[in-house]
Amino acid sequence: MERTQIYLTAEQKAALEELARRKSVPMADVVREAVSEYLARKTSDHRLRILDDTFAAVPEWHDVDGVEHVRRLRSGWEARRDRLARGVVVQNDRDQE
Repeated sequence: MERTQIYLTAEQKAALEELARRKSVPMADVVREAVSEYLARKTSDHRLRILDDTFAAVPEWHDVDGVEHVRRLRSGWEARRDRLARGVVVQNDRDQE
């Protein structure tokens, strides 16, 4: 292991100390665990695993053409943007198209 120094806000340090106290471990263990989890989430493998885990997660979309679905979602964006620019606020904007 290598020693390093970091600057934390008072709130961050207090929260880490509290978590370490509740877990009965040194604060350094909590920081190392947090850094490891952060780095794992930033890897491509992690992102691909999330995509694999959620692929086809909405069964009713099984037969939906993704490209056409996105086109439908995007249709009317310009009209909504123009209404917002004019200050027109509609409760359910999608019902207006």
